[in-house]
Amino acid sequence: MVCSCSVHLCTNRSNPGSRKHHFFSFSLKNIERTQQWVNAVGRKGLIPTKHSKICKDHFHKNDFKKNIGGSYLLKLNVTAIPSIFPNYSEIIYKAKMQCLEVKSLKVVGCSSDIPHTKNNEPDQS
Repeated sequence: MVCSCSVHLCTNRSNPGSRKHHFFSFSLKNIERTQQWVNAVGRKGLIPTKHSKICKDHFHKNDFKKNIGGSYLLKLNVTAIPSIFPNYSEIIYKAKMQCLEVKSLKVVGCSSDIPHTKNNEPDQS
């Protein structure tokens, strides 16, 4: 089963057998902790299931237990809450700027504000 991060705009994914990313499940049995994670992620309408995961990129180094015996298995402290998120305002700004650039060239697909002719081709005027 493919595993993907529940954090908005995070593109980390892992295929079966792949060890590229570490993912952590919501603690569904601990309602208080689950709610803390949902609040931290801030995704509107997020209802975690047993398949919902958050990748290690959203946790600080001190959120992990110390590995004893050289194990590569990462374990979270019970108090760990995801708190590292990208600067979404910068991502959204760049996307809007790209959209404005494309719109000025009258390329179809970026905005519904682009005028169309009867045969659904962009207006060249």
